[in-house]
Amino acid sequence: MLVTLVLLVSISSAILISILIDAVKKHPYFAEAIRTYQLVEIPETPRSKGDIRRLRKYRALYKSAKRRLTLLFITHISLFSLVYVLMIFTVSLVSRSSEVVNIPVSIPFLSYMAETGVYRTHIYIVALIGFALPLYLVSRSVRFEQPGPRA
Repeated sequence: MLVTLVLLVSISSAILISILIDAVKKHPYFAEAIRTYQLVEIPETPRSKGDIRRLRKYRALYKSAKRRLTLLFITHISLFSLVYVLMIFTVSLVSRSSEVVNIPVSIPFLSYMAETGVYRTHIYIVALIGFALPLYLVSRSVRFEQPGPRA
């Protein structure tokens, strides 16, 4: 019962992170920076007059977009850390005094067999596994497409 409750708390925390990160990314301030980063093509080293003109034209816009994307990255890390700490705090409140729980299968290097013949592990290991299961949602919401070669 406790293991199931901890898994539900950790999975819901990971889904909450995904929703929050997606909401922050869709905010107009950051959405404009993402669009700018995807659409503006600035060459690393200008080779022609057109490249130099393009570099002058888009330099301020590109710098602003880079700053916003850096702020977006810091915001993502802050949200992730905040929700992770909140999940650990919630798990500690739910588990109270039982730090070690019985589990049905062995987790290599993270569980041990007690004298009674059942596998035991720390409750935070179960929370970490439950948190990592839907992490694909978080990685998908953080990612944005790079501009491809234009024809």
